[in-house]
Amino acid sequence: MPAPSSIALSVAVALLRGPLETDEIAGALSQRSSIPTRSIKALTARILRRFRPGSRPRERELALFLDMQPKFHERFGASISLEELPPPRMLPTLGATGHRA
Repeated sequence: MPAPSSIALSVAVALLRGPLETDEIAGALSQRSSIPTRSIKALTARILRRFRPGSRPRERELALFLDMQPKFHERFGASISLEELPPPRMLPTLGATGHRA
């Protein structure tokens, strides 16, 4: 299975910070880009057709869906600056409760 692009993954992380609902998605998308409202509404509708409102898809699943959307990279790739992207999250690895010297 292919890995999602970094832009799609960053947008997915931002979207999943709040509930997966129309106003929340549109607000998160508009904060992270300067694309037209019409495009944001269209992408929001496609996301909610694929994932039920209020659901919690995995970041990777949402990012791969975003990668497959027409013109996603054209519209979001050029309009998102690195300062607007969420910071990377560090997660502990399985069994990383301590180490022995």
